[in-house]
Amino acid sequence: MKSWILAAFVFGIIGTTASAYETVMTTGEIKPVGEYTLTPELQFLSDPSGVDVAAHLELPIDEGSAFRAEAGVGTTDMFLGAYFKFIPFPDVEGQPAVGLNSGLNYAADAGLSTFTARFEPIVSKKLSTGFGYLLPYGSLPVGIKHRTSGNDRNDVAFQVAAGMEIMINSWKGLRLMPEFGINLDNSTNYISIAAVLDFDNEGFHLSFE
Repeated sequence: MKSWILAAFVFGIIGTTASAYETVMTTGEIKPVGEYTLTPELQFLSDPSGVDVAAHLELPIDEGSAFRAEAGVGTTDMFLGAYFKFIPFPDVEGQPAVGLNSGLNYAADAGLSTFTARFEPIVSKKLSTGFGYLLPYGSLPVGIKHRTSGNDRNDVAFQVAAGMEIMINSWKGLRLMPEFGINLDNSTNYISIAAVLDFDNEGFHLSFE
């Protein structure tokens, strides 16, 4: 029942009208093969102001890589994205996880189409706490954009993005993920809040002890 409620929630928010295609929403962690994550996200934008909703799906390929897909709607009419996440240096002892999330996305907004090749270097480090763990992460995303309209236009976008995955021991299969982004050039400022949901081939396994 919880799985059906969760699925209804995710598709419900995607079906609303509320640009999250410029968020990172991932860390240097990769789940074991056969385990997946779904991350519904609510994003508050400024300049221009607005609200977006999105969902991010991560499917591990092996212990050092994963496929990521995203979709959303809102202030930006619609966007889709596909990425390859590669973490050659995992989080071990004093070393943070270091890797790269790279891929393509497409956005349709106000009659314009934007195609972006996006590169997101990722650094993250898990910190144990008395209630679970904190997993801060940071990125300096770069996007090469091509806008199609009456006059085609090419831009390079730069951002600073940082966030934190928060795990509470009594919450099984669910973590929180706030994130913010700062526009350096041709991008946007935003604050996002998301829920990271674990599932496998048998469905979601949420519990609160």
